[in-house]
Amino acid sequence: MFFRILFVPDYAISSSVIFKVYDTDCNGKVAFDDILSILRDLTGSFMTEQQRQVCTLDFWFLLVL
Repeated sequence: MFFRILFVPDYAISSSVIFKVYDTDCNGKVAFDDILSILRDLTGSFMTEQQRQVCTLDFWFLLVL
């Protein structure tokens, strides 16, 4: 749902804003640890660290394709 809203012209969000959200360590790159950090914030205690890492790896793999 989140990504669907991003690509609707009326609700378009600048890619630089999205990049700033995911680049949590402000090094100019969105790395595995950045995505993992965001997932920690979003899931809290509902996921184990191992589940977060698997989910992040799956997401990272989709970005590479």
